[in-house]
Amino acid sequence: SAHPADPPAPYTSGRFAAQDTLHAAFVTDEFGISILYITHDLATAYQVSDNILVMYRADVVEAGAVENVVRAPQHPYTQLLISAIPRVSVERNWGDGAVAARASMNDAAMAGCRFADRCPAVMALCRQQAPVLHHTEDRRAVACHLHADAPALPDGNLAPVLG
Repeated sequence: SAHPADPPAPYTSGRFAAQDTLHAAFVTDEFGISILYITHDLATAYQVSDNILVMYRADVVEAGAVENVVRAPQHPYTQLLISAIPRVSVERNWGDGAVAARASMNDAAMAGCRFADRCPAVMALCRQQAPVLHHTEDRRAVACHLHADAPALPDGNLAPVLG
């Protein structure tokens, strides 16, 4: 069975967030309970998850084993999310990889990809047709025209990916 879980409150200390993370891992391993962990914190999601769904404006853009998705993201949105995770480095230029938010909030009904206005790899097709989920490798699916050579998942069914 699956149970939704809120992530640790943003005002809690790192110590309490770490304890919540360890507790979630214990519960899932010890009792075989699945936890649906909804968060913007990919670093924590990486620690508590076996599988991950990355969503942009209510659409799944990438799904698969958390190790694969976080270490080698294939969708441009996932790539931008991962690049935005702070890393300790005095030499890092913190402005690198930033993409200005050009998309309006009213374009949810557009015919093409919802990420097209912000995507660094946008093509004409992206503005005309929404991508389907493509099974790009074992335990990985990506909704992006860049991966159109991979087989499409029938009806967007993620079962073969999330196993």
